[in-house]
Amino acid sequence: MKIQFKNEEIKLYKDGNEWCCMSGRDIQQGIVGFGKTKGMAIARYCNEADINLFGQYAILEHLFFLYSEYKAQ
Repeated sequence: MKIQFKNEEIKLYKDGNEWCCMSGRDIQQGIVGFGKTKGMAIARYCNEADINLFGQYAILEHLFFLYSEYKAQ
């Protein structure tokens, strides 16, 4: 699943036994968060991207959309 936020494409996908939330060209050059759950991957991504989860409502709304789309599958 991908979303576009500002000029960044944010992806949420299963990578091995963990979930990956990332933006950027690849794992080595982008901003990445891994976790055993989708929510943990998103939270770690936000931490790495220096996003305050309580102050960045627009991106949080988009990330929640990613989470809810995968949860529905």
